[in-house]
Amino acid sequence: MSEQTIAEGIQGILQEISGINDSSITLSDWAVQDGSFDNAPFIRIDVAEAFSARQDNMATETEWEIPVTILINFEDWDTSHLELRNVRQSIIDKFNEQGTNRAAGLDQVDIVEIRSTTDIEPVLPEYQEFEDADPIFLAQVLIFEVMEHG
Repeated sequence: MSEQTIAEGIQGILQEISGINDSSITLSDWAVQDGSFDNAPFIRIDVAEAFSARQDNMATETEWEIPVTILINFEDWDTSHLELRNVRQSIIDKFNEQGTNRAAGLDQVDIVEIRSTTDIEPVLPEYQEFEDADPIFLAQVLIFEVMEHG
């Protein structure tokens, strides 16, 4: 199975979450955050930066660490932090459901862990210093640790 197939499986489960526009959940498409704020929140599933493929067993085993970035429109600090928390909780709840959500809807795949790797961070307008402008988004990167058994 490919990393692309696993990312698409994650995308499919995320698209089942109410309140998140399907077109706002993309695979490595950074341009999504250039779109209309009406489509927010945005979720970008990126290419794994870390992986481990083991061949020392009878069956193959590959572990992927797939980054998933949540981007929330900035309104004010309190409102935006709460919105990011709510979207993040919706993601965690969806993948904690019993059944195939824990496996991204795929056979021989387990989502072992979802964890944050960053603080909640402001995303500034291009060419702006923090003192000069409010952020346009708040963002946080989640890592989906996925184990593929072959």
